[in-house]
This record gives sequence, structure tokens and C-alpha cells, in this order.
Amino acid sequence: MTRRVLLRLLLTCFCVISGCNRGDGSGGAQADAAASGTASSELSAAKLTTISILTGSRSGNYYKAATELSEALGSGFVLDIQESAGSFDNITKLGLGEVDLAIAQFDTVKVFLKLEDKHRRMAEACAVIAPLAYEHVHILVRKDGGINDPKDLAGKKLSVGPKHSGSWISAWSLMFHLNKVNIETAKGVEKLSYQDSIAKLESGQLDGMFVTTALGMPFLKDLPTALGQKVRLLSLSKGFAVPPGAAGTYTIKPIPGGTYRWQPTEALAFATPSYLLANRKMSKPQARRIAEALYGQAEQLGKKSLLWTSLSRERVARDIFKRVPYHVGVKAQLGL
Repeated sequence: MTRRVLLRLLLTCFCVISGCNRGDGSGGAQADAAASGTASSELSAAKLTTISILTGSRSGNYYKAATELSEALGSGFVLDIQESAGSFDNITKLGLGEVDLAIAQFDTVKVFLKLEDKHRRMAEACAVIAPLAYEHVHILVRKDGGINDPKDLAGKKLSVGPKHSGSWISAWSLMFHLNKVNIETAKGVEKLSYQDSIAKLESGQLDGMFVTTALGMPFLKDLPTALGQKVRLLSLSKGFAVPPGAAGTYTIKPIPGGTYRWQPTEALAFATPSYLLANRKMSKPQARRIAEALYGQAEQLGKKSLLWTSLSRERVARDIFKRVPYHVGVKAQLGL
């Protein structure tokens, strides 16, 4: 006996006992409707797909992007948005298959590929779903600190952000390629929170600090105008060349003047792209469904957040030419 038939019999009996069966067949009709409604509800629940995604702090750009992704995916998906310590943590857990999706800086992936086998395998287990905005390496320095060029950072008192944060990754990579400095062993290098870093920078206890983020980070935007009397963004000189070892990871992009109220003039900065990533084991149909939702709403998403402004088929084509590893489901959806 099927579940639907059993439900109908039970409901019919109930109607007879309670006097609701008036002899006109309505009891049976009600039982049919109830059984049909139950089956429909079960079918709808079965169609929902739950996907987990690692972001960053709840107040950060990655978490906001994940909420916008959830809206774009629509009712067919349930997105389990999880906070994390940042790109390093995200690549680790995604590579181990502990989550389905993660957002991370590209320089973090590059660092993983250069580490021992364990970390390299984690990075190789990731595939790109969508390109996000470039993240600029904001290097804040004291105006009286004698830092006018990235090479001047060697030997200075610096904060590189909490260990394994995106800022730490950028500082680790750039300080090595620019100055042959290992930030893990160099004297005067601290791993402080952004709040502690800016306090020490303003008081003169630090000469500089690294903050890697998409333009308009709330923390930087909320800093007072008066900060600009003591602190500025280190700007790369025109024609500055990215070191060969970092050329595939970083490019140079402007931070327009006025992006932050304490920063009146344009600054040229290192920048690395960020990506929405999936574990390679995600099925091709599932990756296609996500890609269909994202790329089909690229314009709307771009109006919500700067992080989505790179979302386009043309950008994906350029990335694939550069051997950025996109998921096979994404390439199939976009015909690439």
C-alpha cells in the first residue's frame, strides 16, 4: 500500500468518525487533497539543494557577497553562510572538502601552490566558479616614516595583519619578492588586528601596515579625516614593475583620490583578484546551475556590490586563456 493511499484511508476514516463525511464524496476529496498536498511538500523539500560557503567576518565584504549570492540563487538553493578567519582558512577547508564554496584572494591560492604537498593539494582541489573584484593591497605609512617606495619597507616596524589573514598573505608574498624579507622571522614585524595597527601607526609605534581588501572597506572608510595629517597610502611610482616572481599574481591598479576621507589624492597600489571557488568534486550540473544564476544576473549583482563588477563571460574567457582553473560546469554553461 502506497503512502498516499494509506493517508487517504486514514483521513477518510477520521472524517466519517467526526461526522464530516456528508455522503457527497467530500470526505474522499478532502483526503485526496491532503495526501496530494503532503506529497507536493515532500517533493519541494527534495528539490532544495543546501550548499555551504566560507566567507570572512560577518562585517566584511565576503560575507556581504555571500548574502547577495544567496538571493541570486533563488528558492532552489539553501546557502549555509559561514564566517571564517579569511582566505587561508577558506582554501584549507574547501580543499579538504569540508565546505562546497569559498571566497578567497588569488594570491592565497598561489602561496598554497608554492608550499609543501599538503597545501598544494588543497589548492589543486579548488576550481573557480566566478571572478570577483580585485583586492587592493593598501599599505598605510606614516608621512614622517621615510617610506616612499616598497623597498623602503625593509627594516621598518610593520603590522601585516593577523596570521593567515588576506593582508598577511599579501605582505608575506610581496615582502619576499620585493625585499627578500621573510615576515615570519624579520624583526619589527607584528601580526596585529586592524584596530591595533592603526592605533600604533598613528602614535608612531609603527611605520606602516598592510590591509588587503576591495575598495571601500568600512574600516578604512570610517577612519577620520584628521588621520591624513600623519598617515598616507604608499603610492607606487608610474612605471613601477611588479617583480617577476609576483607578476602572475599581482597587477597595479589605482585607488582613486577620495575613496577614503583621509586620502585626498590617487594612489597606485598592488592588486590581486579574488574568486568564488568550489571544490572540484562539485558535480557538473550543480556548478552549471550556480553559474546560470550568477552570470544571468551579473548586471543586477554589479549594482549591489563592487565585488561583483568583474562578473562576465568575457572576463572568464580572459582568465581561461591565462590558465585560471575554472570548474568544468562553468565552462560548459558559458560555452567556453
